[in-house]
Amino acid sequence: MRCTLKQPPNSLRLKSVGAILECLDIGARILNPLEDLPRLLRDLLPRYISLRDPRVEFSENEPIGDNYIIYKYHILDGSTFVASCRAVSRSRTLLSVICTVDSSQKPRLSAIAEGPSSEPALQRGPNSEGHPRGQRYIDDFIIYRILGSPEVDPSSWRLRVEGLVTNPLALSLEDVVSLPRVTVVRDFHCVTGWSVSSVRWEGVRLR
Repeated sequence: MRCTLKQPPNSLRLKSVGAILECLDIGARILNPLEDLPRLLRDLLPRYISLRDPRVEFSENEPIGDNYIIYKYHILDGSTFVASCRAVSRSRTLLSVICTVDSSQKPRLSAIAEGPSSEPALQRGPNSEGHPRGQRYIDDFIIYRILGSPEVDPSSWRLRVEGLVTNPLALSLEDVVSLPRVTVVRDFHCVTGWSVSSVRWEGVRLR
C-alpha cells in the first residue's frame, strides 16, 4: 500500500479542501465491508491526521458495473468534521482509498507533499477567442481515473449499433480498424472547466 498526503488542485481548494490523502495498491480482502472498512480507516487516518477521538460514519455505497463498489465515509474527531473518504473495492478486494481533508483541519496534518498542485497550470490557449464561457486552457489533459484502466479482449470486443435503427450492426475491432480513417484537429473542452487546444483526433466517421 502506497499512501501520499498531498496538496489539492486549485479546483478543490475552492471547495474548502485542504489536502488529499491518497492510498493506492492496497489489495486487502474485505470480508465484511461495514466492519472492515471503518476499522481500516480508523487505523490509517491517525498516521497522517492528528485525531483524538476518530469516528467513521458510513454515508453510502455506489455500485459501478458488476464488480466495483465505492464506499463513502465521513471522518470526524468527536463531533468535528475532518474529511470525506472513498474506498474503492473490486470483488471484495480493496483497491484504493482517497480522502479529502477539510481546509479547516490543515493544522492537524502531518508532513504534506510540497510543490505545485498536481493539476496542470492553467494558461490562456492560442485559440482562446470563441471558446465556451468558463473554460480555461491548460497544457495537457487531466486524467480522471479511479477504477484503473479497462481491460479489453480484442477478439470478443464489439461495437454495436442497435435500438431504434433501421439496420442494426455489430463490428469487431478488426472491422473498425479496417474502415477508412480520418484526422481532424479540434479543441477539447471538459465539463469540469478546462480545455486543451488543437488536439489531433484520428479515427473513423460514424456517418
